[in-house]
Amino acid sequence: MIALLEHMLIVPILAPLLVGAMQLFLGERRGARIMFSLASVLVQAAAALTLLYMTTDAMPDVWTEGVGVYAIGSWPAPFGIVLVVDRLSALMLLLTSLVALSSLVYSLAYWDRVAPAFHSLFQFLLMGLNGAFLTGDLFNLFVFFEVLLASSYGLLLHGSGVGRVKASLHYITVNLVASFLFLIGVAMIYGMTGTLNMADLAGRIMLLAPHDRALFESGAAILGVAFLIKAGAWPLNFWLPATYVAASSPIGAVFSLLTKVGVYAVLRVGTVLAAGNAETSFIDVGLFYGGAATIAYAVVGMLASRQLGRIVSYCVVTSTGLLFMALGLRVDALTGPVILYLVSSVLATSAFFMVNGLAQRTRTHRIREAADVAPLPDITYVGFDITPQDPLSPKDEVGIAIPAAMAFLGMAFICCALLVAGLPPLSGFIAKFALLRTAVGHSTDAGIGWHAWAFCAALIATGVATMIALPAVAEETYVIDPVHSQPQWVATHIGFSNQRVKTKEWVAYSSLLSLQQDNSFDTAGIFGVGVGYRFNNWFRADVIGQYRGNANLHSTDRFVFSNAGVPTAGVDTYTGSKSEWLVLANGYVDLGTWWCVTPFIGAGVGFAQNTISQYVDTNTPTGGVATAPSASKWNFAWALHTGLAYRVTPNFTVELGYSYVNLGDATTGVVSDFTGFANNNRMGFKDITSHDLKLGVRWDLSNPPVYAPPPLVTKG
Repeated sequence: MIALLEHMLIVPILAPLLVGAMQLFLGERRGARIMFSLASVLVQAAAALTLLYMTTDAMPDVWTEGVGVYAIGSWPAPFGIVLVVDRLSALMLLLTSLVALSSLVYSLAYWDRVAPAFHSLFQFLLMGLNGAFLTGDLFNLFVFFEVLLASSYGLLLHGSGVGRVKASLHYITVNLVASFLFLIGVAMIYGMTGTLNMADLAGRIMLLAPHDRALFESGAAILGVAFLIKAGAWPLNFWLPATYVAASSPIGAVFSLLTKVGVYAVLRVGTVLAAGNAETSFIDVGLFYGGAATIAYAVVGMLASRQLGRIVSYCVVTSTGLLFMALGLRVDALTGPVILYLVSSVLATSAFFMVNGLAQRTRTHRIREAADVAPLPDITYVGFDITPQDPLSPKDEVGIAIPAAMAFLGMAFICCALLVAGLPPLSGFIAKFALLRTAVGHSTDAGIGWHAWAFCAALIATGVATMIALPAVAEETYVIDPVHSQPQWVATHIGFSNQRVKTKEWVAYSSLLSLQQDNSFDTAGIFGVGVGYRFNNWFRADVIGQYRGNANLHSTDRFVFSNAGVPTAGVDTYTGSKSEWLVLANGYVDLGTWWCVTPFIGAGVGFAQNTISQYVDTNTPTGGVATAPSASKWNFAWALHTGLAYRVTPNFTVELGYSYVNLGDATTGVVSDFTGFANNNRMGFKDITSHDLKLGVRWDLSNPPVYAPPPLVTKG
């Protein structure tokens, strides 16, 4: 059984290869092609799940260290071709099969009938993707890249049209250049090291003579440029938005995964090169700056776009930029959040491409997603023995916007928007929050500093840009009745907080035998002002500033310490005061209006300045006293909101709201005892949270619509 499981590594490559080749001989039997395609994708998903399970600690008898190696033809490495699987590559295999299954099922409604070789090309594309994730050899990585690219050329042209052909020619030209660079880089690396096996390469790098190292590093740099082109990094990605928006919806969904193959190659090969010599690795601060430039380009393009498909294409570019910035920080703790964000962004953008395709079918008038992306002439369809399809046919291209269908599409749009923007409660928020929290936690590490804060700003900026760009096209896409104006408003609110701190941190705590903390703050007042903008009937945003008044600290530590080897109990009592300045950028979704009452939900991110003052530590048994001066600390902050809004007049609204706010951490100044002695230690307060209840008002600054009563008498 174990020997059979070890052959599972070849299944994700062999299954699509055999099925794709066999489908070329099935002729017009569409039902058989569909059956074999679905079976192949399901087999790949099952194999990916099995490999992911085998790479964990659940089956140590198969692969002792969670890494499986399969020598094709039993040729030993580094002479033969090897496939290698670990948890990352197994996860990418599973992600590929999930995206492929959903895209394949989606395409069965129409798109697989336009080209007779659709299913074969689709299977060969999956073969290339799976091989790229599994190969342990640089040349075979090139081979699998070419397999998936050759298949993608045919799939992109699927459906034809002037705009699609134009975008395809750009895509083919750019990727041919990238492949040429890839081959040059591989040849130079092989010429200097004598091997292309990734595991063997790390050892050969350290043995290079100084006069050979420069040429090797040049080959590695050329290889890195090829990977950046395939990943869609700036300034090598101008071809990407037009190409992805020109593709049919199911193919666009799969294409959202292709850029992540480039990211995977940068991560995998860059790690191998770093093991041999850190100077030759792709993963350095240059990758961070490249990611930042990619995000800037994508944000500008996103805000300038008025087509949903193009905005989603820029979201794909944005995710690549964030991944490169995170990898460029070179913080090991970011690896988990990076992988979580990669998976979430791929699933979100893939789903968004398919939702966009469904939305186009509800339109009763033609709106181009790419210039002149028109179907083939009728005579061309007849040549393939396919019945010509009317692009506005009720059967295949346009549907009646019935309420249930529009409700489903609207909810799907909202879920996808929340995912790509990183708003709660979906996985996009969890991934971005994990990235933010980890980056902020390592901002004081040597060599990181402001880079971590720049990364946090980029994360927030991408979410804000997404929520500005998407509502702008939502009204047109989903035929929502627009509001008569998009009002700007000023708002103010008052309220009170109910705050908690998870734990205190002190240098001497680690030496105690036991410790029990009791921490709390009194209720404190809140006062805030803000400005906002309504984008449409259901989405609005604002920026608020809050001053949160002094909340008195009440804290007690009951502990046991070793006094000359004798366990001794002690009690410390702490008092003090805490206040905050809080700035949040918030987004709100209005859930509907009944009798002038509108329930809403929302979320926000920003920064908090937490100040601890009047700190006093009193030891109960001895009566010793320690004090600390006031100190402030800036933190990343986030909040979740809900509440009810009552519209008193067209320009005046009253809100009753609740917010859960995470304010981050706080610290005192340097603590000194009653003699004035200080050893540069500070008391820390970890994870300060608050439950806020607020009463506020909004004044709309725009002119409200005028509602004229109907005439009492009409002529005729």
